[in-house]
Amino acid sequence: MEFENPTASLLILQDNAQKIEILTLKQEKNVIGRVSFDAEKTNQVDIALTSKFVSHRHGQMIYQNNRWFYQDLNSRNGIFIDGRRIAHDQKLYQLKDGTILYIGGDEQFMKMYRGEGVLMIFLLGDYSKQQWEKVALNDMLDHGDVTMGRAPSCDIRLDSFSVAQIQGTFTRRNGQIIYRNTAQKNLAFIDNHPIRSDIYLKDNNVLIFGNIKMIYISGLLIYLAPNSGERLTIHELCRTVQVRDHGLQKKNKVILDHINVEFTSSELVAILGTSGAGKSTFVNCVIGYEKLTSGSVEINGQDFNSSAEKNLIGYVPQMDLIRPNLTVMKTLEYVAKLRLNSDVTQQERRRKIEECLKMLDIGPAKWQSRIRELSGGERKRVSIASELIPDPKLLFLDEPTSGLDPRTEKLLVLALQKLAHQHNKTLIVITHTLKNIEQFDKLLFIGPGGRACFYGTPENALKFFDVEDLVDAYGKVERNVKTYADRYRRQYFREK
Repeated sequence: MEFENPTASLLILQDNAQKIEILTLKQEKNVIGRVSFDAEKTNQVDIALTSKFVSHRHGQMIYQNNRWFYQDLNSRNGIFIDGRRIAHDQKLYQLKDGTILYIGGDEQFMKMYRGEGVLMIFLLGDYSKQQWEKVALNDMLDHGDVTMGRAPSCDIRLDSFSVAQIQGTFTRRNGQIIYRNTAQKNLAFIDNHPIRSDIYLKDNNVLIFGNIKMIYISGLLIYLAPNSGERLTIHELCRTVQVRDHGLQKKNKVILDHINVEFTSSELVAILGTSGAGKSTFVNCVIGYEKLTSGSVEINGQDFNSSAEKNLIGYVPQMDLIRPNLTVMKTLEYVAKLRLNSDVTQQERRRKIEECLKMLDIGPAKWQSRIRELSGGERKRVSIASELIPDPKLLFLDEPTSGLDPRTEKLLVLALQKLAHQHNKTLIVITHTLKNIEQFDKLLFIGPGGRACFYGTPENALKFFDVEDLVDAYGKVERNVKTYADRYRRQYFREK
């Protein structure tokens, strides 16, 4: 598969951890080296670092066989990979989501933020559009316990309604940092396990509070800002059901056949396909409404079945499930009371509601209108706004433009595009229409038998199917589904 989209990122802390830099790995080989006064030497590296411990050509990150690896290039100081020192060794070391790499002269792993080393975190997916924050927790604890939560009085303030007013407290005891989750109704997670008692933090611990994920490294907390997006990976997803043939014998029928796809943050994606191909079943399996026969669904490398990740996904059904006699504002007030934390104040709820309405260009003039008085497009926007209240990062929509006139349909698609690009949401839309398809960032085409036949940009879809109009792709897929499904599968796994 052509390397047209970044599939991994590198979070870099250097200069005494005073700045955070995020780079996307856009090539199959990405050379790491030191910035040099010699422009020719600097041009030989793809990831330029400033630390004196970094060699001119220190190492490289390589993508092959659908996996990422690190390889040392006979560097002077070597590198630590998850605490293990690698030096003068040209073997390939596999990188996984969250792998920590450290270059420095201090052999006490992760003490870099008081020195001149470089700390790097390898992340699967494109995180270049997302905002990262850093907290020097160890330094803050020199002045006493550190509180964390949504309240303005907290030492670490997280502006997210999925976090309690006072979520928890960090303390230091005998040189070790301890986290206590004081918000009993707001379950927190460490390394995907619920926190039920005091936790002693260790390097590479991942803390999850609602839609916020934090990485703890040697006295530092590094986390994605609350408005950041997510990465959804579908691997070998299968769904089979038992049916009876004409002889009333039971047999297995394949509904979804080994689907592989990865949705990245801040994109508007259309799910296309022939009638009965399994588009709705695919979405139902991803969000957990239907059971997978085999395969996996992961958010940022974590199993979606974990309750730590489920609140990140929202779903807007084709039918608007809102009461016609209520006003727009009253409708969203009921949703906010049901879906936001109990400690969220009325003023905070109102602010969140207004924020969601404005995201979808629903002005104050419509806030007191009854649902039955709205147009079809306006009702659909209110339905979408109601699902945005708990701040999901991924939103699935089933035929949102069904029944709308062409102008209203275009305006709604543009509103969805704005929601994805400006508010860091990933929107995945089941649709039967190709109108306004050029407004979508990516297309997933599912063919007969539930086989994925293409995933990519609308422009690349025309090239892939060798057509000038995507309408013609439907006939090609119906006639040759195996050909296109096998071709897409080879591309996905990079089989040459």
